[in-house]
Amino acid sequence: MRYLAQLCLMALLLVQCRQSATKGEPVDSIHTVPVETPVERPDSLLVIPDTAKIEVGKFQKKENLEPGRAEYTFCEKWQLDSATIVRIIRGFSPINGNTWHYSYDNFDCQLVGSVKISGIGYRMYLNAGSYFFLTNGDHQFIFGDEKNAFNKYFLEGNIYDQNPKD
Repeated sequence: MRYLAQLCLMALLLVQCRQSATKGEPVDSIHTVPVETPVERPDSLLVIPDTAKIEVGKFQKKENLEPGRAEYTFCEKWQLDSATIVRIIRGFSPINGNTWHYSYDNFDCQLVGSVKISGIGYRMYLNAGSYFFLTNGDHQFIFGDEKNAFNKYFLEGNIYDQNPKD
């Protein structure tokens, strides 16, 4: 009987320690992490309707490239007007983090500015690798040129052909 009481006391102490380690949040039966802890969640996607009003603010070029490289020459000359930025916003597709990571090259050349879409303000980071980020507070949305329709405006498009030929 004494052994059973000690075992119960140890089990109770162990549960208390686990809950203290997670600040009182409930723990699942398998892991010692709080139940609410996201393991992996898909990226949030923002769909921009064709009828959305888009206003483009001021943009600045941000670059950190070595002179003499092809990217440097491209970035030095790279400019996009407001109408082109609006076409890019409307023409690019929402993508998730995996697609961005595996399908697009990241260059140290980007245009950074502000846009309003249907009255909501965003910070826009338009990279020479034919993708952009829209950020608003804690929200971040990624868009890419999935059809390579805007390649002429960028250093490189989507590096995977969407319609491979045998």
